[in-house]
Amino acid sequence: MVNWSLEERAALAPSERLGIAQWIEKNRVLSKSVAAEPGPKLISRTPYLRMVLDAYEDPWVREIWIEKSAQIGITDFLVDLACHSAACDPGPMGLFLADQLTAEKVFLDRLSPGIKGIESLEPIMRSASITQKEIKLENGFNMPIGWASSIAMTASRPMRRAFCDEINKPGYLVIGQEGSTLGRIKERLETFPNSLLLCLSTPTIDTGLITKALEACEVVYDWHVPCPHCGLYQPLRFSPSIVGAVQTGGVVWEGGGSARRDQVEKTARYQCAGCGGLWTTAEKNNAVGQGMGIPRAPRPDRARKIGFHLNRLVSLFPGGRLDDLVLSWINAQKTVEDLQNFINSALAEPWVYIVDDFTEESILSTRVDIAPRVVPEEALVLTIAVDVQKHGFWFSVRAWLSDTTSYLIDYGYLVHWDQIESLIFGNGYLRTDGKYQQIWRALVDVGGGTAREGSEVSAPEETILWLQSQQRRHVMLLGYRGSPTPMPQKVSIGSPLMKTPGGKKLSGSLRIARVDTGKCKDEFHRRLEKAREQKPMGAYLHREVDSDYANQIAAEKKKLIKGEHIWCQVKADNHLLDCEVMHLAAVDISFFGGISRITKPFGLHSPASLAVENEFTQKIEEPQKKEQPTPPLNPYLKKPGGKNPYTRK
Repeated sequence: MVNWSLEERAALAPSERLGIAQWIEKNRVLSKSVAAEPGPKLISRTPYLRMVLDAYEDPWVREIWIEKSAQIGITDFLVDLACHSAACDPGPMGLFLADQLTAEKVFLDRLSPGIKGIESLEPIMRSASITQKEIKLENGFNMPIGWASSIAMTASRPMRRAFCDEINKPGYLVIGQEGSTLGRIKERLETFPNSLLLCLSTPTIDTGLITKALEACEVVYDWHVPCPHCGLYQPLRFSPSIVGAVQTGGVVWEGGGSARRDQVEKTARYQCAGCGGLWTTAEKNNAVGQGMGIPRAPRPDRARKIGFHLNRLVSLFPGGRLDDLVLSWINAQKTVEDLQNFINSALAEPWVYIVDDFTEESILSTRVDIAPRVVPEEALVLTIAVDVQKHGFWFSVRAWLSDTTSYLIDYGYLVHWDQIESLIFGNGYLRTDGKYQQIWRALVDVGGGTAREGSEVSAPEETILWLQSQQRRHVMLLGYRGSPTPMPQKVSIGSPLMKTPGGKKLSGSLRIARVDTGKCKDEFHRRLEKAREQKPMGAYLHREVDSDYANQIAAEKKKLIKGEHIWCQVKADNHLLDCEVMHLAAVDISFFGGISRITKPFGLHSPASLAVENEFTQKIEEPQKKEQPTPPLNPYLKKPGGKNPYTRK
């Protein structure tokens, strides 16, 4: 009998067979530059990934789709799997990111250091070929890293596994001669009978790639956690809902949408769907660690296409704290973009555009008991919007409170520039507290190409010249131009104009505000909905608003065209809707800080200061003193030459 030493026995022992999770924890170390929690990788910090690993190791599975929140540790999970493949199951692979910058950053900061740090690969690393876009090892591992919009990278070579990150980003929508990006990648996998496609993304809209792919999966899993009080397993959701056939609980707190930070921090809890028990963040996190993946419906035998849904409530990182989620939700109520970002990035749910068919009745239901041309006492600022037409000008005036609740206090149709001048720069509107308030910001449309009636120049030319003549007065006055295509933010302020479209020189003080009309129309309809529900931040109307206004607001509908939700004009007159777009632009934070920079009411006057009417008001009230042509047809009054009821008296 041979007496082997301990060292000899260790050398002759068969290699340890580790599951992927155990291998990752033993071999992966996260650096401070890429991880919130640097050090050895712990799958226990992302326990919900265990169910994904089970599918990854299932020999029957060919496609894995993950609809997930942002910042829950899954992108780095792709690097974990790539490192495991390099060391334990080498072969041709591909890792695809949404864009070139992200691809290069992931390669330099995560993938390359991760593979170089694997101890078992040290003997072959000296002969490894590592470029900025590819890693080749002598053991057969070969992984290019690319980006979705690069047709050459997604259609160049066979692969046994392909990992695709953030497939809802625009790069994956690129169509080449070989079809879509994902179609090209799938073609590269056909060479191998045991191939695997793993795709993940934060959702965007309900027609996005990840949402549609999840709907097409044979089975979809959620991470169910046990209630600390009754033991009932349930998926976590921000609001109570039905997932599969399972009732979920939801997050509760005191104070609702106006809750203070300290109030949320003290009272935010998760309420069980079964017993109604309330969990703290610590109890929720402990339950997540004891969770399990449960399918929404029975799993078919030998299922090949598996889906997973993971929202931020399952995260053990700070972003998964109940109070942080509640505060994010409260802050997201300010704009449609913020709300969509919360629903997508925190809840991992697609944004569903509610294509409201706002009827005359539903629009007029937002009227409140405020007289026309009277400013609520709480108003911080007044904004005016002017839409230039061939025969005259549509206008509207809104009063804004500090929380961006607004009230339409005036609207109508005028026919002369001096009337617009008086409206913008006059003494203002009477407040309920007896004072007068002047306009804070004014936007005047400079779009359109035809000349106004009686003018020898185009409407944009005439408008820009008028705007130039009114600069350096007490109202911030800018031109407005709508952008039908999406912009990074609602408003972009252009550089000072040097000349008009016709070539006339300007002094350079006039600027044009370019506005994302789609975003603003979404926002306005959301605010109308809030007004219908009598909530803060609603867009309310004064009590005498009539059907003419309502019909113009309903003149555009959002329709689904070729997978995109687009605003389409369905009625001839939409001028007052355009005015509402200008109002939202005027108070937006991207417009020189918007209303957020105003701390006290702007432009207040006492009645004594109004003893003498200014010259522009006199022009409107005494038109007979100035020879003018007969006013053209006034579409607001439906009769020629009629007196305008919105002329201030």
